[in-house]
Amino acid sequence: MLYRTDLPEPQKAKIERFFPDYRKNDARQLKALNEIDGWSGFRKKNNAHLTLIADLELFNLLCRNQDDKKKSEAEKQKANAEISQRFARSGALPRQDRGRSRQ
Repeated sequence: MLYRTDLPEPQKAKIERFFPDYRKNDARQLKALNEIDGWSGFRKKNNAHLTLIADLELFNLLCRNQDDKKKSEAEKQKANAEISQRFARSGALPRQDRGRSRQ
């Protein structure tokens, strides 16, 4: 479950309590989860598991830019730098690429 980090704290707390507690005291909820590929409940996670998704999106954008036949090499380099900056600002740029644009 993802939620916006700028949600008010009471809403975050309510969401964070709901998911781990879901199914613990209700056999119907446990049955419903078991019917979804054998799920047994939810665990709290951080955003680290989203890094792979961000990496794939970055790779996709850079590849599409590089394959764009309508752009000159200078335009491609500029676009690569802008894409990399956008991902660096969001904290999603892979660690080895922070501060550098791909070519």
